[in-house]
Amino acid sequence: MELDNVLSALGLTSFGEALAREADAAQAALPAGGPFFLKPGFVAEACRASFLPAEPRAAALEGAKRIAADPARATLTWYFYWCLWESPSFPVGEQARWPRLDQVPAELVGDLAMMYLLAMIARYPEMEELHRAYGVEAAIAEHTLLDIQLGGWTALHEQCGCWGLDVPRLHWLQYHFRGEIYRLGRLQFQYGKFGGKLRMYQHRETGKVLALSESGVQYLEDGRLWSETREAKKYWTAELGTSSGQSDDPSCALRGATVTGHPITVQGVARREPVELVCADWWQVLEPGDPVLHIHIPVGGPMDHGECGESMRWAAEWFPEHFPEWPFLAYCCDSWLLDTQLQEFLPPESNIARFQREMYLFPTIRGDENLRGPIFHCVPEFTAAMPRKTALQRALAEYLEAGNKLRASAGGSIILAEDLDWGGEVYLKGKAAALG
Repeated sequence: MELDNVLSALGLTSFGEALAREADAAQAALPAGGPFFLKPGFVAEACRASFLPAEPRAAALEGAKRIAADPARATLTWYFYWCLWESPSFPVGEQARWPRLDQVPAELVGDLAMMYLLAMIARYPEMEELHRAYGVEAAIAEHTLLDIQLGGWTALHEQCGCWGLDVPRLHWLQYHFRGEIYRLGRLQFQYGKFGGKLRMYQHRETGKVLALSESGVQYLEDGRLWSETREAKKYWTAELGTSSGQSDDPSCALRGATVTGHPITVQGVARREPVELVCADWWQVLEPGDPVLHIHIPVGGPMDHGECGESMRWAAEWFPEHFPEWPFLAYCCDSWLLDTQLQEFLPPESNIARFQREMYLFPTIRGDENLRGPIFHCVPEFTAAMPRKTALQRALAEYLEAGNKLRASAGGSIILAEDLDWGGEVYLKGKAAALG
């Protein structure tokens, strides 16, 4: 069926523009017998490989049968599969424009959720082949794929009574089925490139480290990131440069005799007063684009400090053993849990505060309302309406009731691979270069 006819049959004509990309290519590649991944045998194996429990597994088998029997539903499900896994040109993140469950007719909600799920788990043969090739243990694969459940179909079933996935989870779960992310204990790790707007330098003799901001980054007077969403209008712009002198040392930072820039403190605050590093004494150890392991903190239980440490040490051994072609220079994390404002109302011994103290922090947060959504799961207009079910909710509610305002800071973090000593707070306790 042509895309226009499919959308008309399903009551989705308003999404014609969002779904037009790849429509012709997907239609041309559609197998004569319909999507292969809707056949009962394939669905059963996909559910097994994805570790789906009995109830959603039964729903997937029944849903696939129902979708396969309807040409419009089957064609649209193939389109989703094609864009997720087969297209060489589908832009990363473009699926965010696809219809969400709260945007479609009520009678389509259950099937659309199942269509997304079936298109996602259809990747299982390639995922299992990669796991076999790299010796990924079955227990780790199963633990990693819990993300299909956590924040995925379990929450969806509680909300609307159907099994499946919604659009916001699709891009994230692609990493799992591509074999790019693994959960080792409490934390998840994903190989990638460093995306922070800074460079880190290390002193050749003392080993101390210092981060300098990249040029062009705009900061508020207090060293937090500036953005149009902030109330403060004044900002300054960082510069990073080298002297005109030359160095014969190929490891010299930026190949100059000195490098001058604006330092970022271990607490993630940019300083307006620049510093000058002499390349004979300092060398660059991390820059944007360098290979790193990204840390993700999945939902489900507290961030026990000891368990996080076990995950970090596990990753330090597991990734070089299983993926030796994936070298990495540092562990990095970007999360609302790294907002240093949390330290203002949480006790020092809290898991979140201790997690932050293990890292060299840097600014990534551009909005002061950073904490409302993840902590309260809404943006309440009045303090009295804020939920108080968790210790974190109660702590933030009391903080705001006392007259404090949200002013988010930091958000990103680095631990150089050589500096991993969980529990040692190495940067706060001397590894970070002191600033006057």
